Amino acid sequence: PTHRLIKDREELILNPLPDKKESGLKNAEIFIPENKKEIRKPIHLSFTKTATIKRFAIDPSKEVANLDLRKIMFPLILRRWKKGDSFYPFGMNKKKKLSDYFIDSKLSIPEKENTWLLCSGTHILWIVGQRIDHRFRVTSQTKEILQVRWLSGKNS
Repeated sequence: PTHRLIKDREELILNPLPDKKESGLKNAEIFIPENKKEIRKPIHLSFTKTATIKRFAIDPSKEVANLDLRKIMFPLILRRWKKGDSFYPFGMNKKKKLSDYFIDSKLSIPEKENTWLLCSGTHILWIVGQRIDHRFRVTSQTKEILQVRWLSGKNS
C-alpha cells in the first residue's frame, strides 16, 4: 500500500506512492504574475528581467532558461505535462510531442510524472531542467530577457 512497482523498458522501478498533499499537485496549475521574483512551491524558481547588452552571457546550464521577454504572455503557468502537449525543442524549427521528446530523452515513467512545464498561455516555454522552446529563445533581436532559474535542483 505504500509503493508501486513500474515496468519501464527493461527495468523494474519501485517507487513510494505520493502522499495526499503531493497527489493534489498532479493536476495543479500555478499562475505566476509578471512582477513575481520567486516561487518556492511546488518547485523553487527565481525570475530575473534583464535588458540585453552586447556582452550578456547566456547561462548554458539546464537549470536556467533564458527567454525573450517580449514574446511571453503573463501570467506564466507552472504545471505538469498532459497528453497531447507539444513544443518546438531548442534548435529545431518543427513541433515535437512531449511524449516523443520524453521517449527520445529516455525518461522513466516517474521522471515524466515529476516533470514541470513553464508555460505562457497554451505555449510551453521550458521543460523545467531540460529544454526551452525554440520560439522563445534569445536572439540578436531580443531587447529584454526573462531569466528563470530552477533553484531546487530536482523535480518535486
